[in-house]
Formats: sequence, C-alpha cells, structure tokens
Amino acid sequence: MTALAGAGNTLDAISKVAKPVAIATDVIRLGDAVTSDGGRIGDNTIVAAGSVAGGWAGAWGGAVLGAKGGDIAGLLGGPFAEVTVPIGGFVGGLVGGIVGAFGGSKLGEEGSKQLIKIQEEIK
Repeated sequence: MTALAGAGNTLDAISKVAKPVAIATDVIRLGDAVTSDGGRIGDNTIVAAGSVAGGWAGAWGGAVLGAKGGDIAGLLGGPFAEVTVPIGGFVGGLVGGIVGAFGGSKLGEEGSKQLIKIQEEIK
C-alpha cells in the first residue's frame, strides 16, 4: 500500500503542473481563434470553444467511468482485491480521462462545425 501512497503523491504533484498547463493551452487556443476571427467571436472561436468544452467534459466523464470500470475489473483479483481494486480504479480513471478528453474534444469540435453549417443553411 505504500507504493500506492507514493503513486498518489506523485500524481498530486503532476496534477499541480498539468492542470495549469492544460488551462493555459486552452486559453491560447481560444485567443488564437478570436484573433483568426478578426478580434470577434466567429466560426473559429465557436469551434475552438466547442473543442475545449468537449475535452474537459470528456476527460471528467471518462475518468469517472474508467475508474468505476477499473474498480470492477479489480474485483477479479479475488483474494488480492484489496490491492487490485485501487490499482484498477487508478488505471481505469487515468486511461478513461485521457481517452475521454480526446474523444470529447473531437465531438465538441465536430458538433460546433455542424451547428455553424446549420446556421449558414438557415440564412
């Protein structure tokens, strides 16, 4: 269990760096999109915002579902479930968060493009 505690401390340290970097990256992406739209909120900004929002939502949802699935998979450890359940939850949450972030970002981007397309057809 001390290995898990050490891994938890390491992840806390990584999280303190990774979150601000992710936020800064998203702010830069949105700023570039606004600049591309001539300093206003236009199509590029809408697509970038959809991608950013989808990425954060997907990361959260994927992490939650992945951790739950990993916990359940860890139950297959039988007599070692005390160790395998937390490990399964950790790995499932990590993988689910990463996959969810990329999937959510792509869905948000494509959804935004479709909304723009529908709006143009209505005009």
